[in-house]
Amino acid sequence: SVFSICIEPDGTQWFGTARGVARHKGYKTLENWKVFTAKDGLVNEFVNTIAADNSGNIWFGTRGGISVYDGASMKSLTIKDGLPGNDIKCIRTDKKDVVWIVTEKGIMSYEKGEMTFYGKPDN
Repeated sequence: SVFSICIEPDGTQWFGTARGVARHKGYKTLENWKVFTAKDGLVNEFVNTIAADNSGNIWFGTRGGISVYDGASMKSLTIKDGLPGNDIKCIRTDKKDVVWIVTEKGIMSYEKGEMTFYGKPDN
């Protein structure tokens, strides 16, 4: 099952599944596929949402946090890094390249390495 799709400006297609994320480049359906899993650095293989930022990074929202792919490696963000929750429901970027993140515990923004939570903290 595919839970999310993101198409980059160059036509590269990303498909989020319960077993990782698949990337397809080009226009030949059966060629140029790569699958990314936990072995490749995904924080969790259930990918709910995918977004591309203006710097060329691909953001994967999973049930275990966020993984950011810069074209060469993955970096992950979890509650240990300041996320209000690890179950990422949606990620979008705006024209100013602010990354907006919806978790099961609220909404936050990520801008130039700074996270801002918009919600009521847990007690």
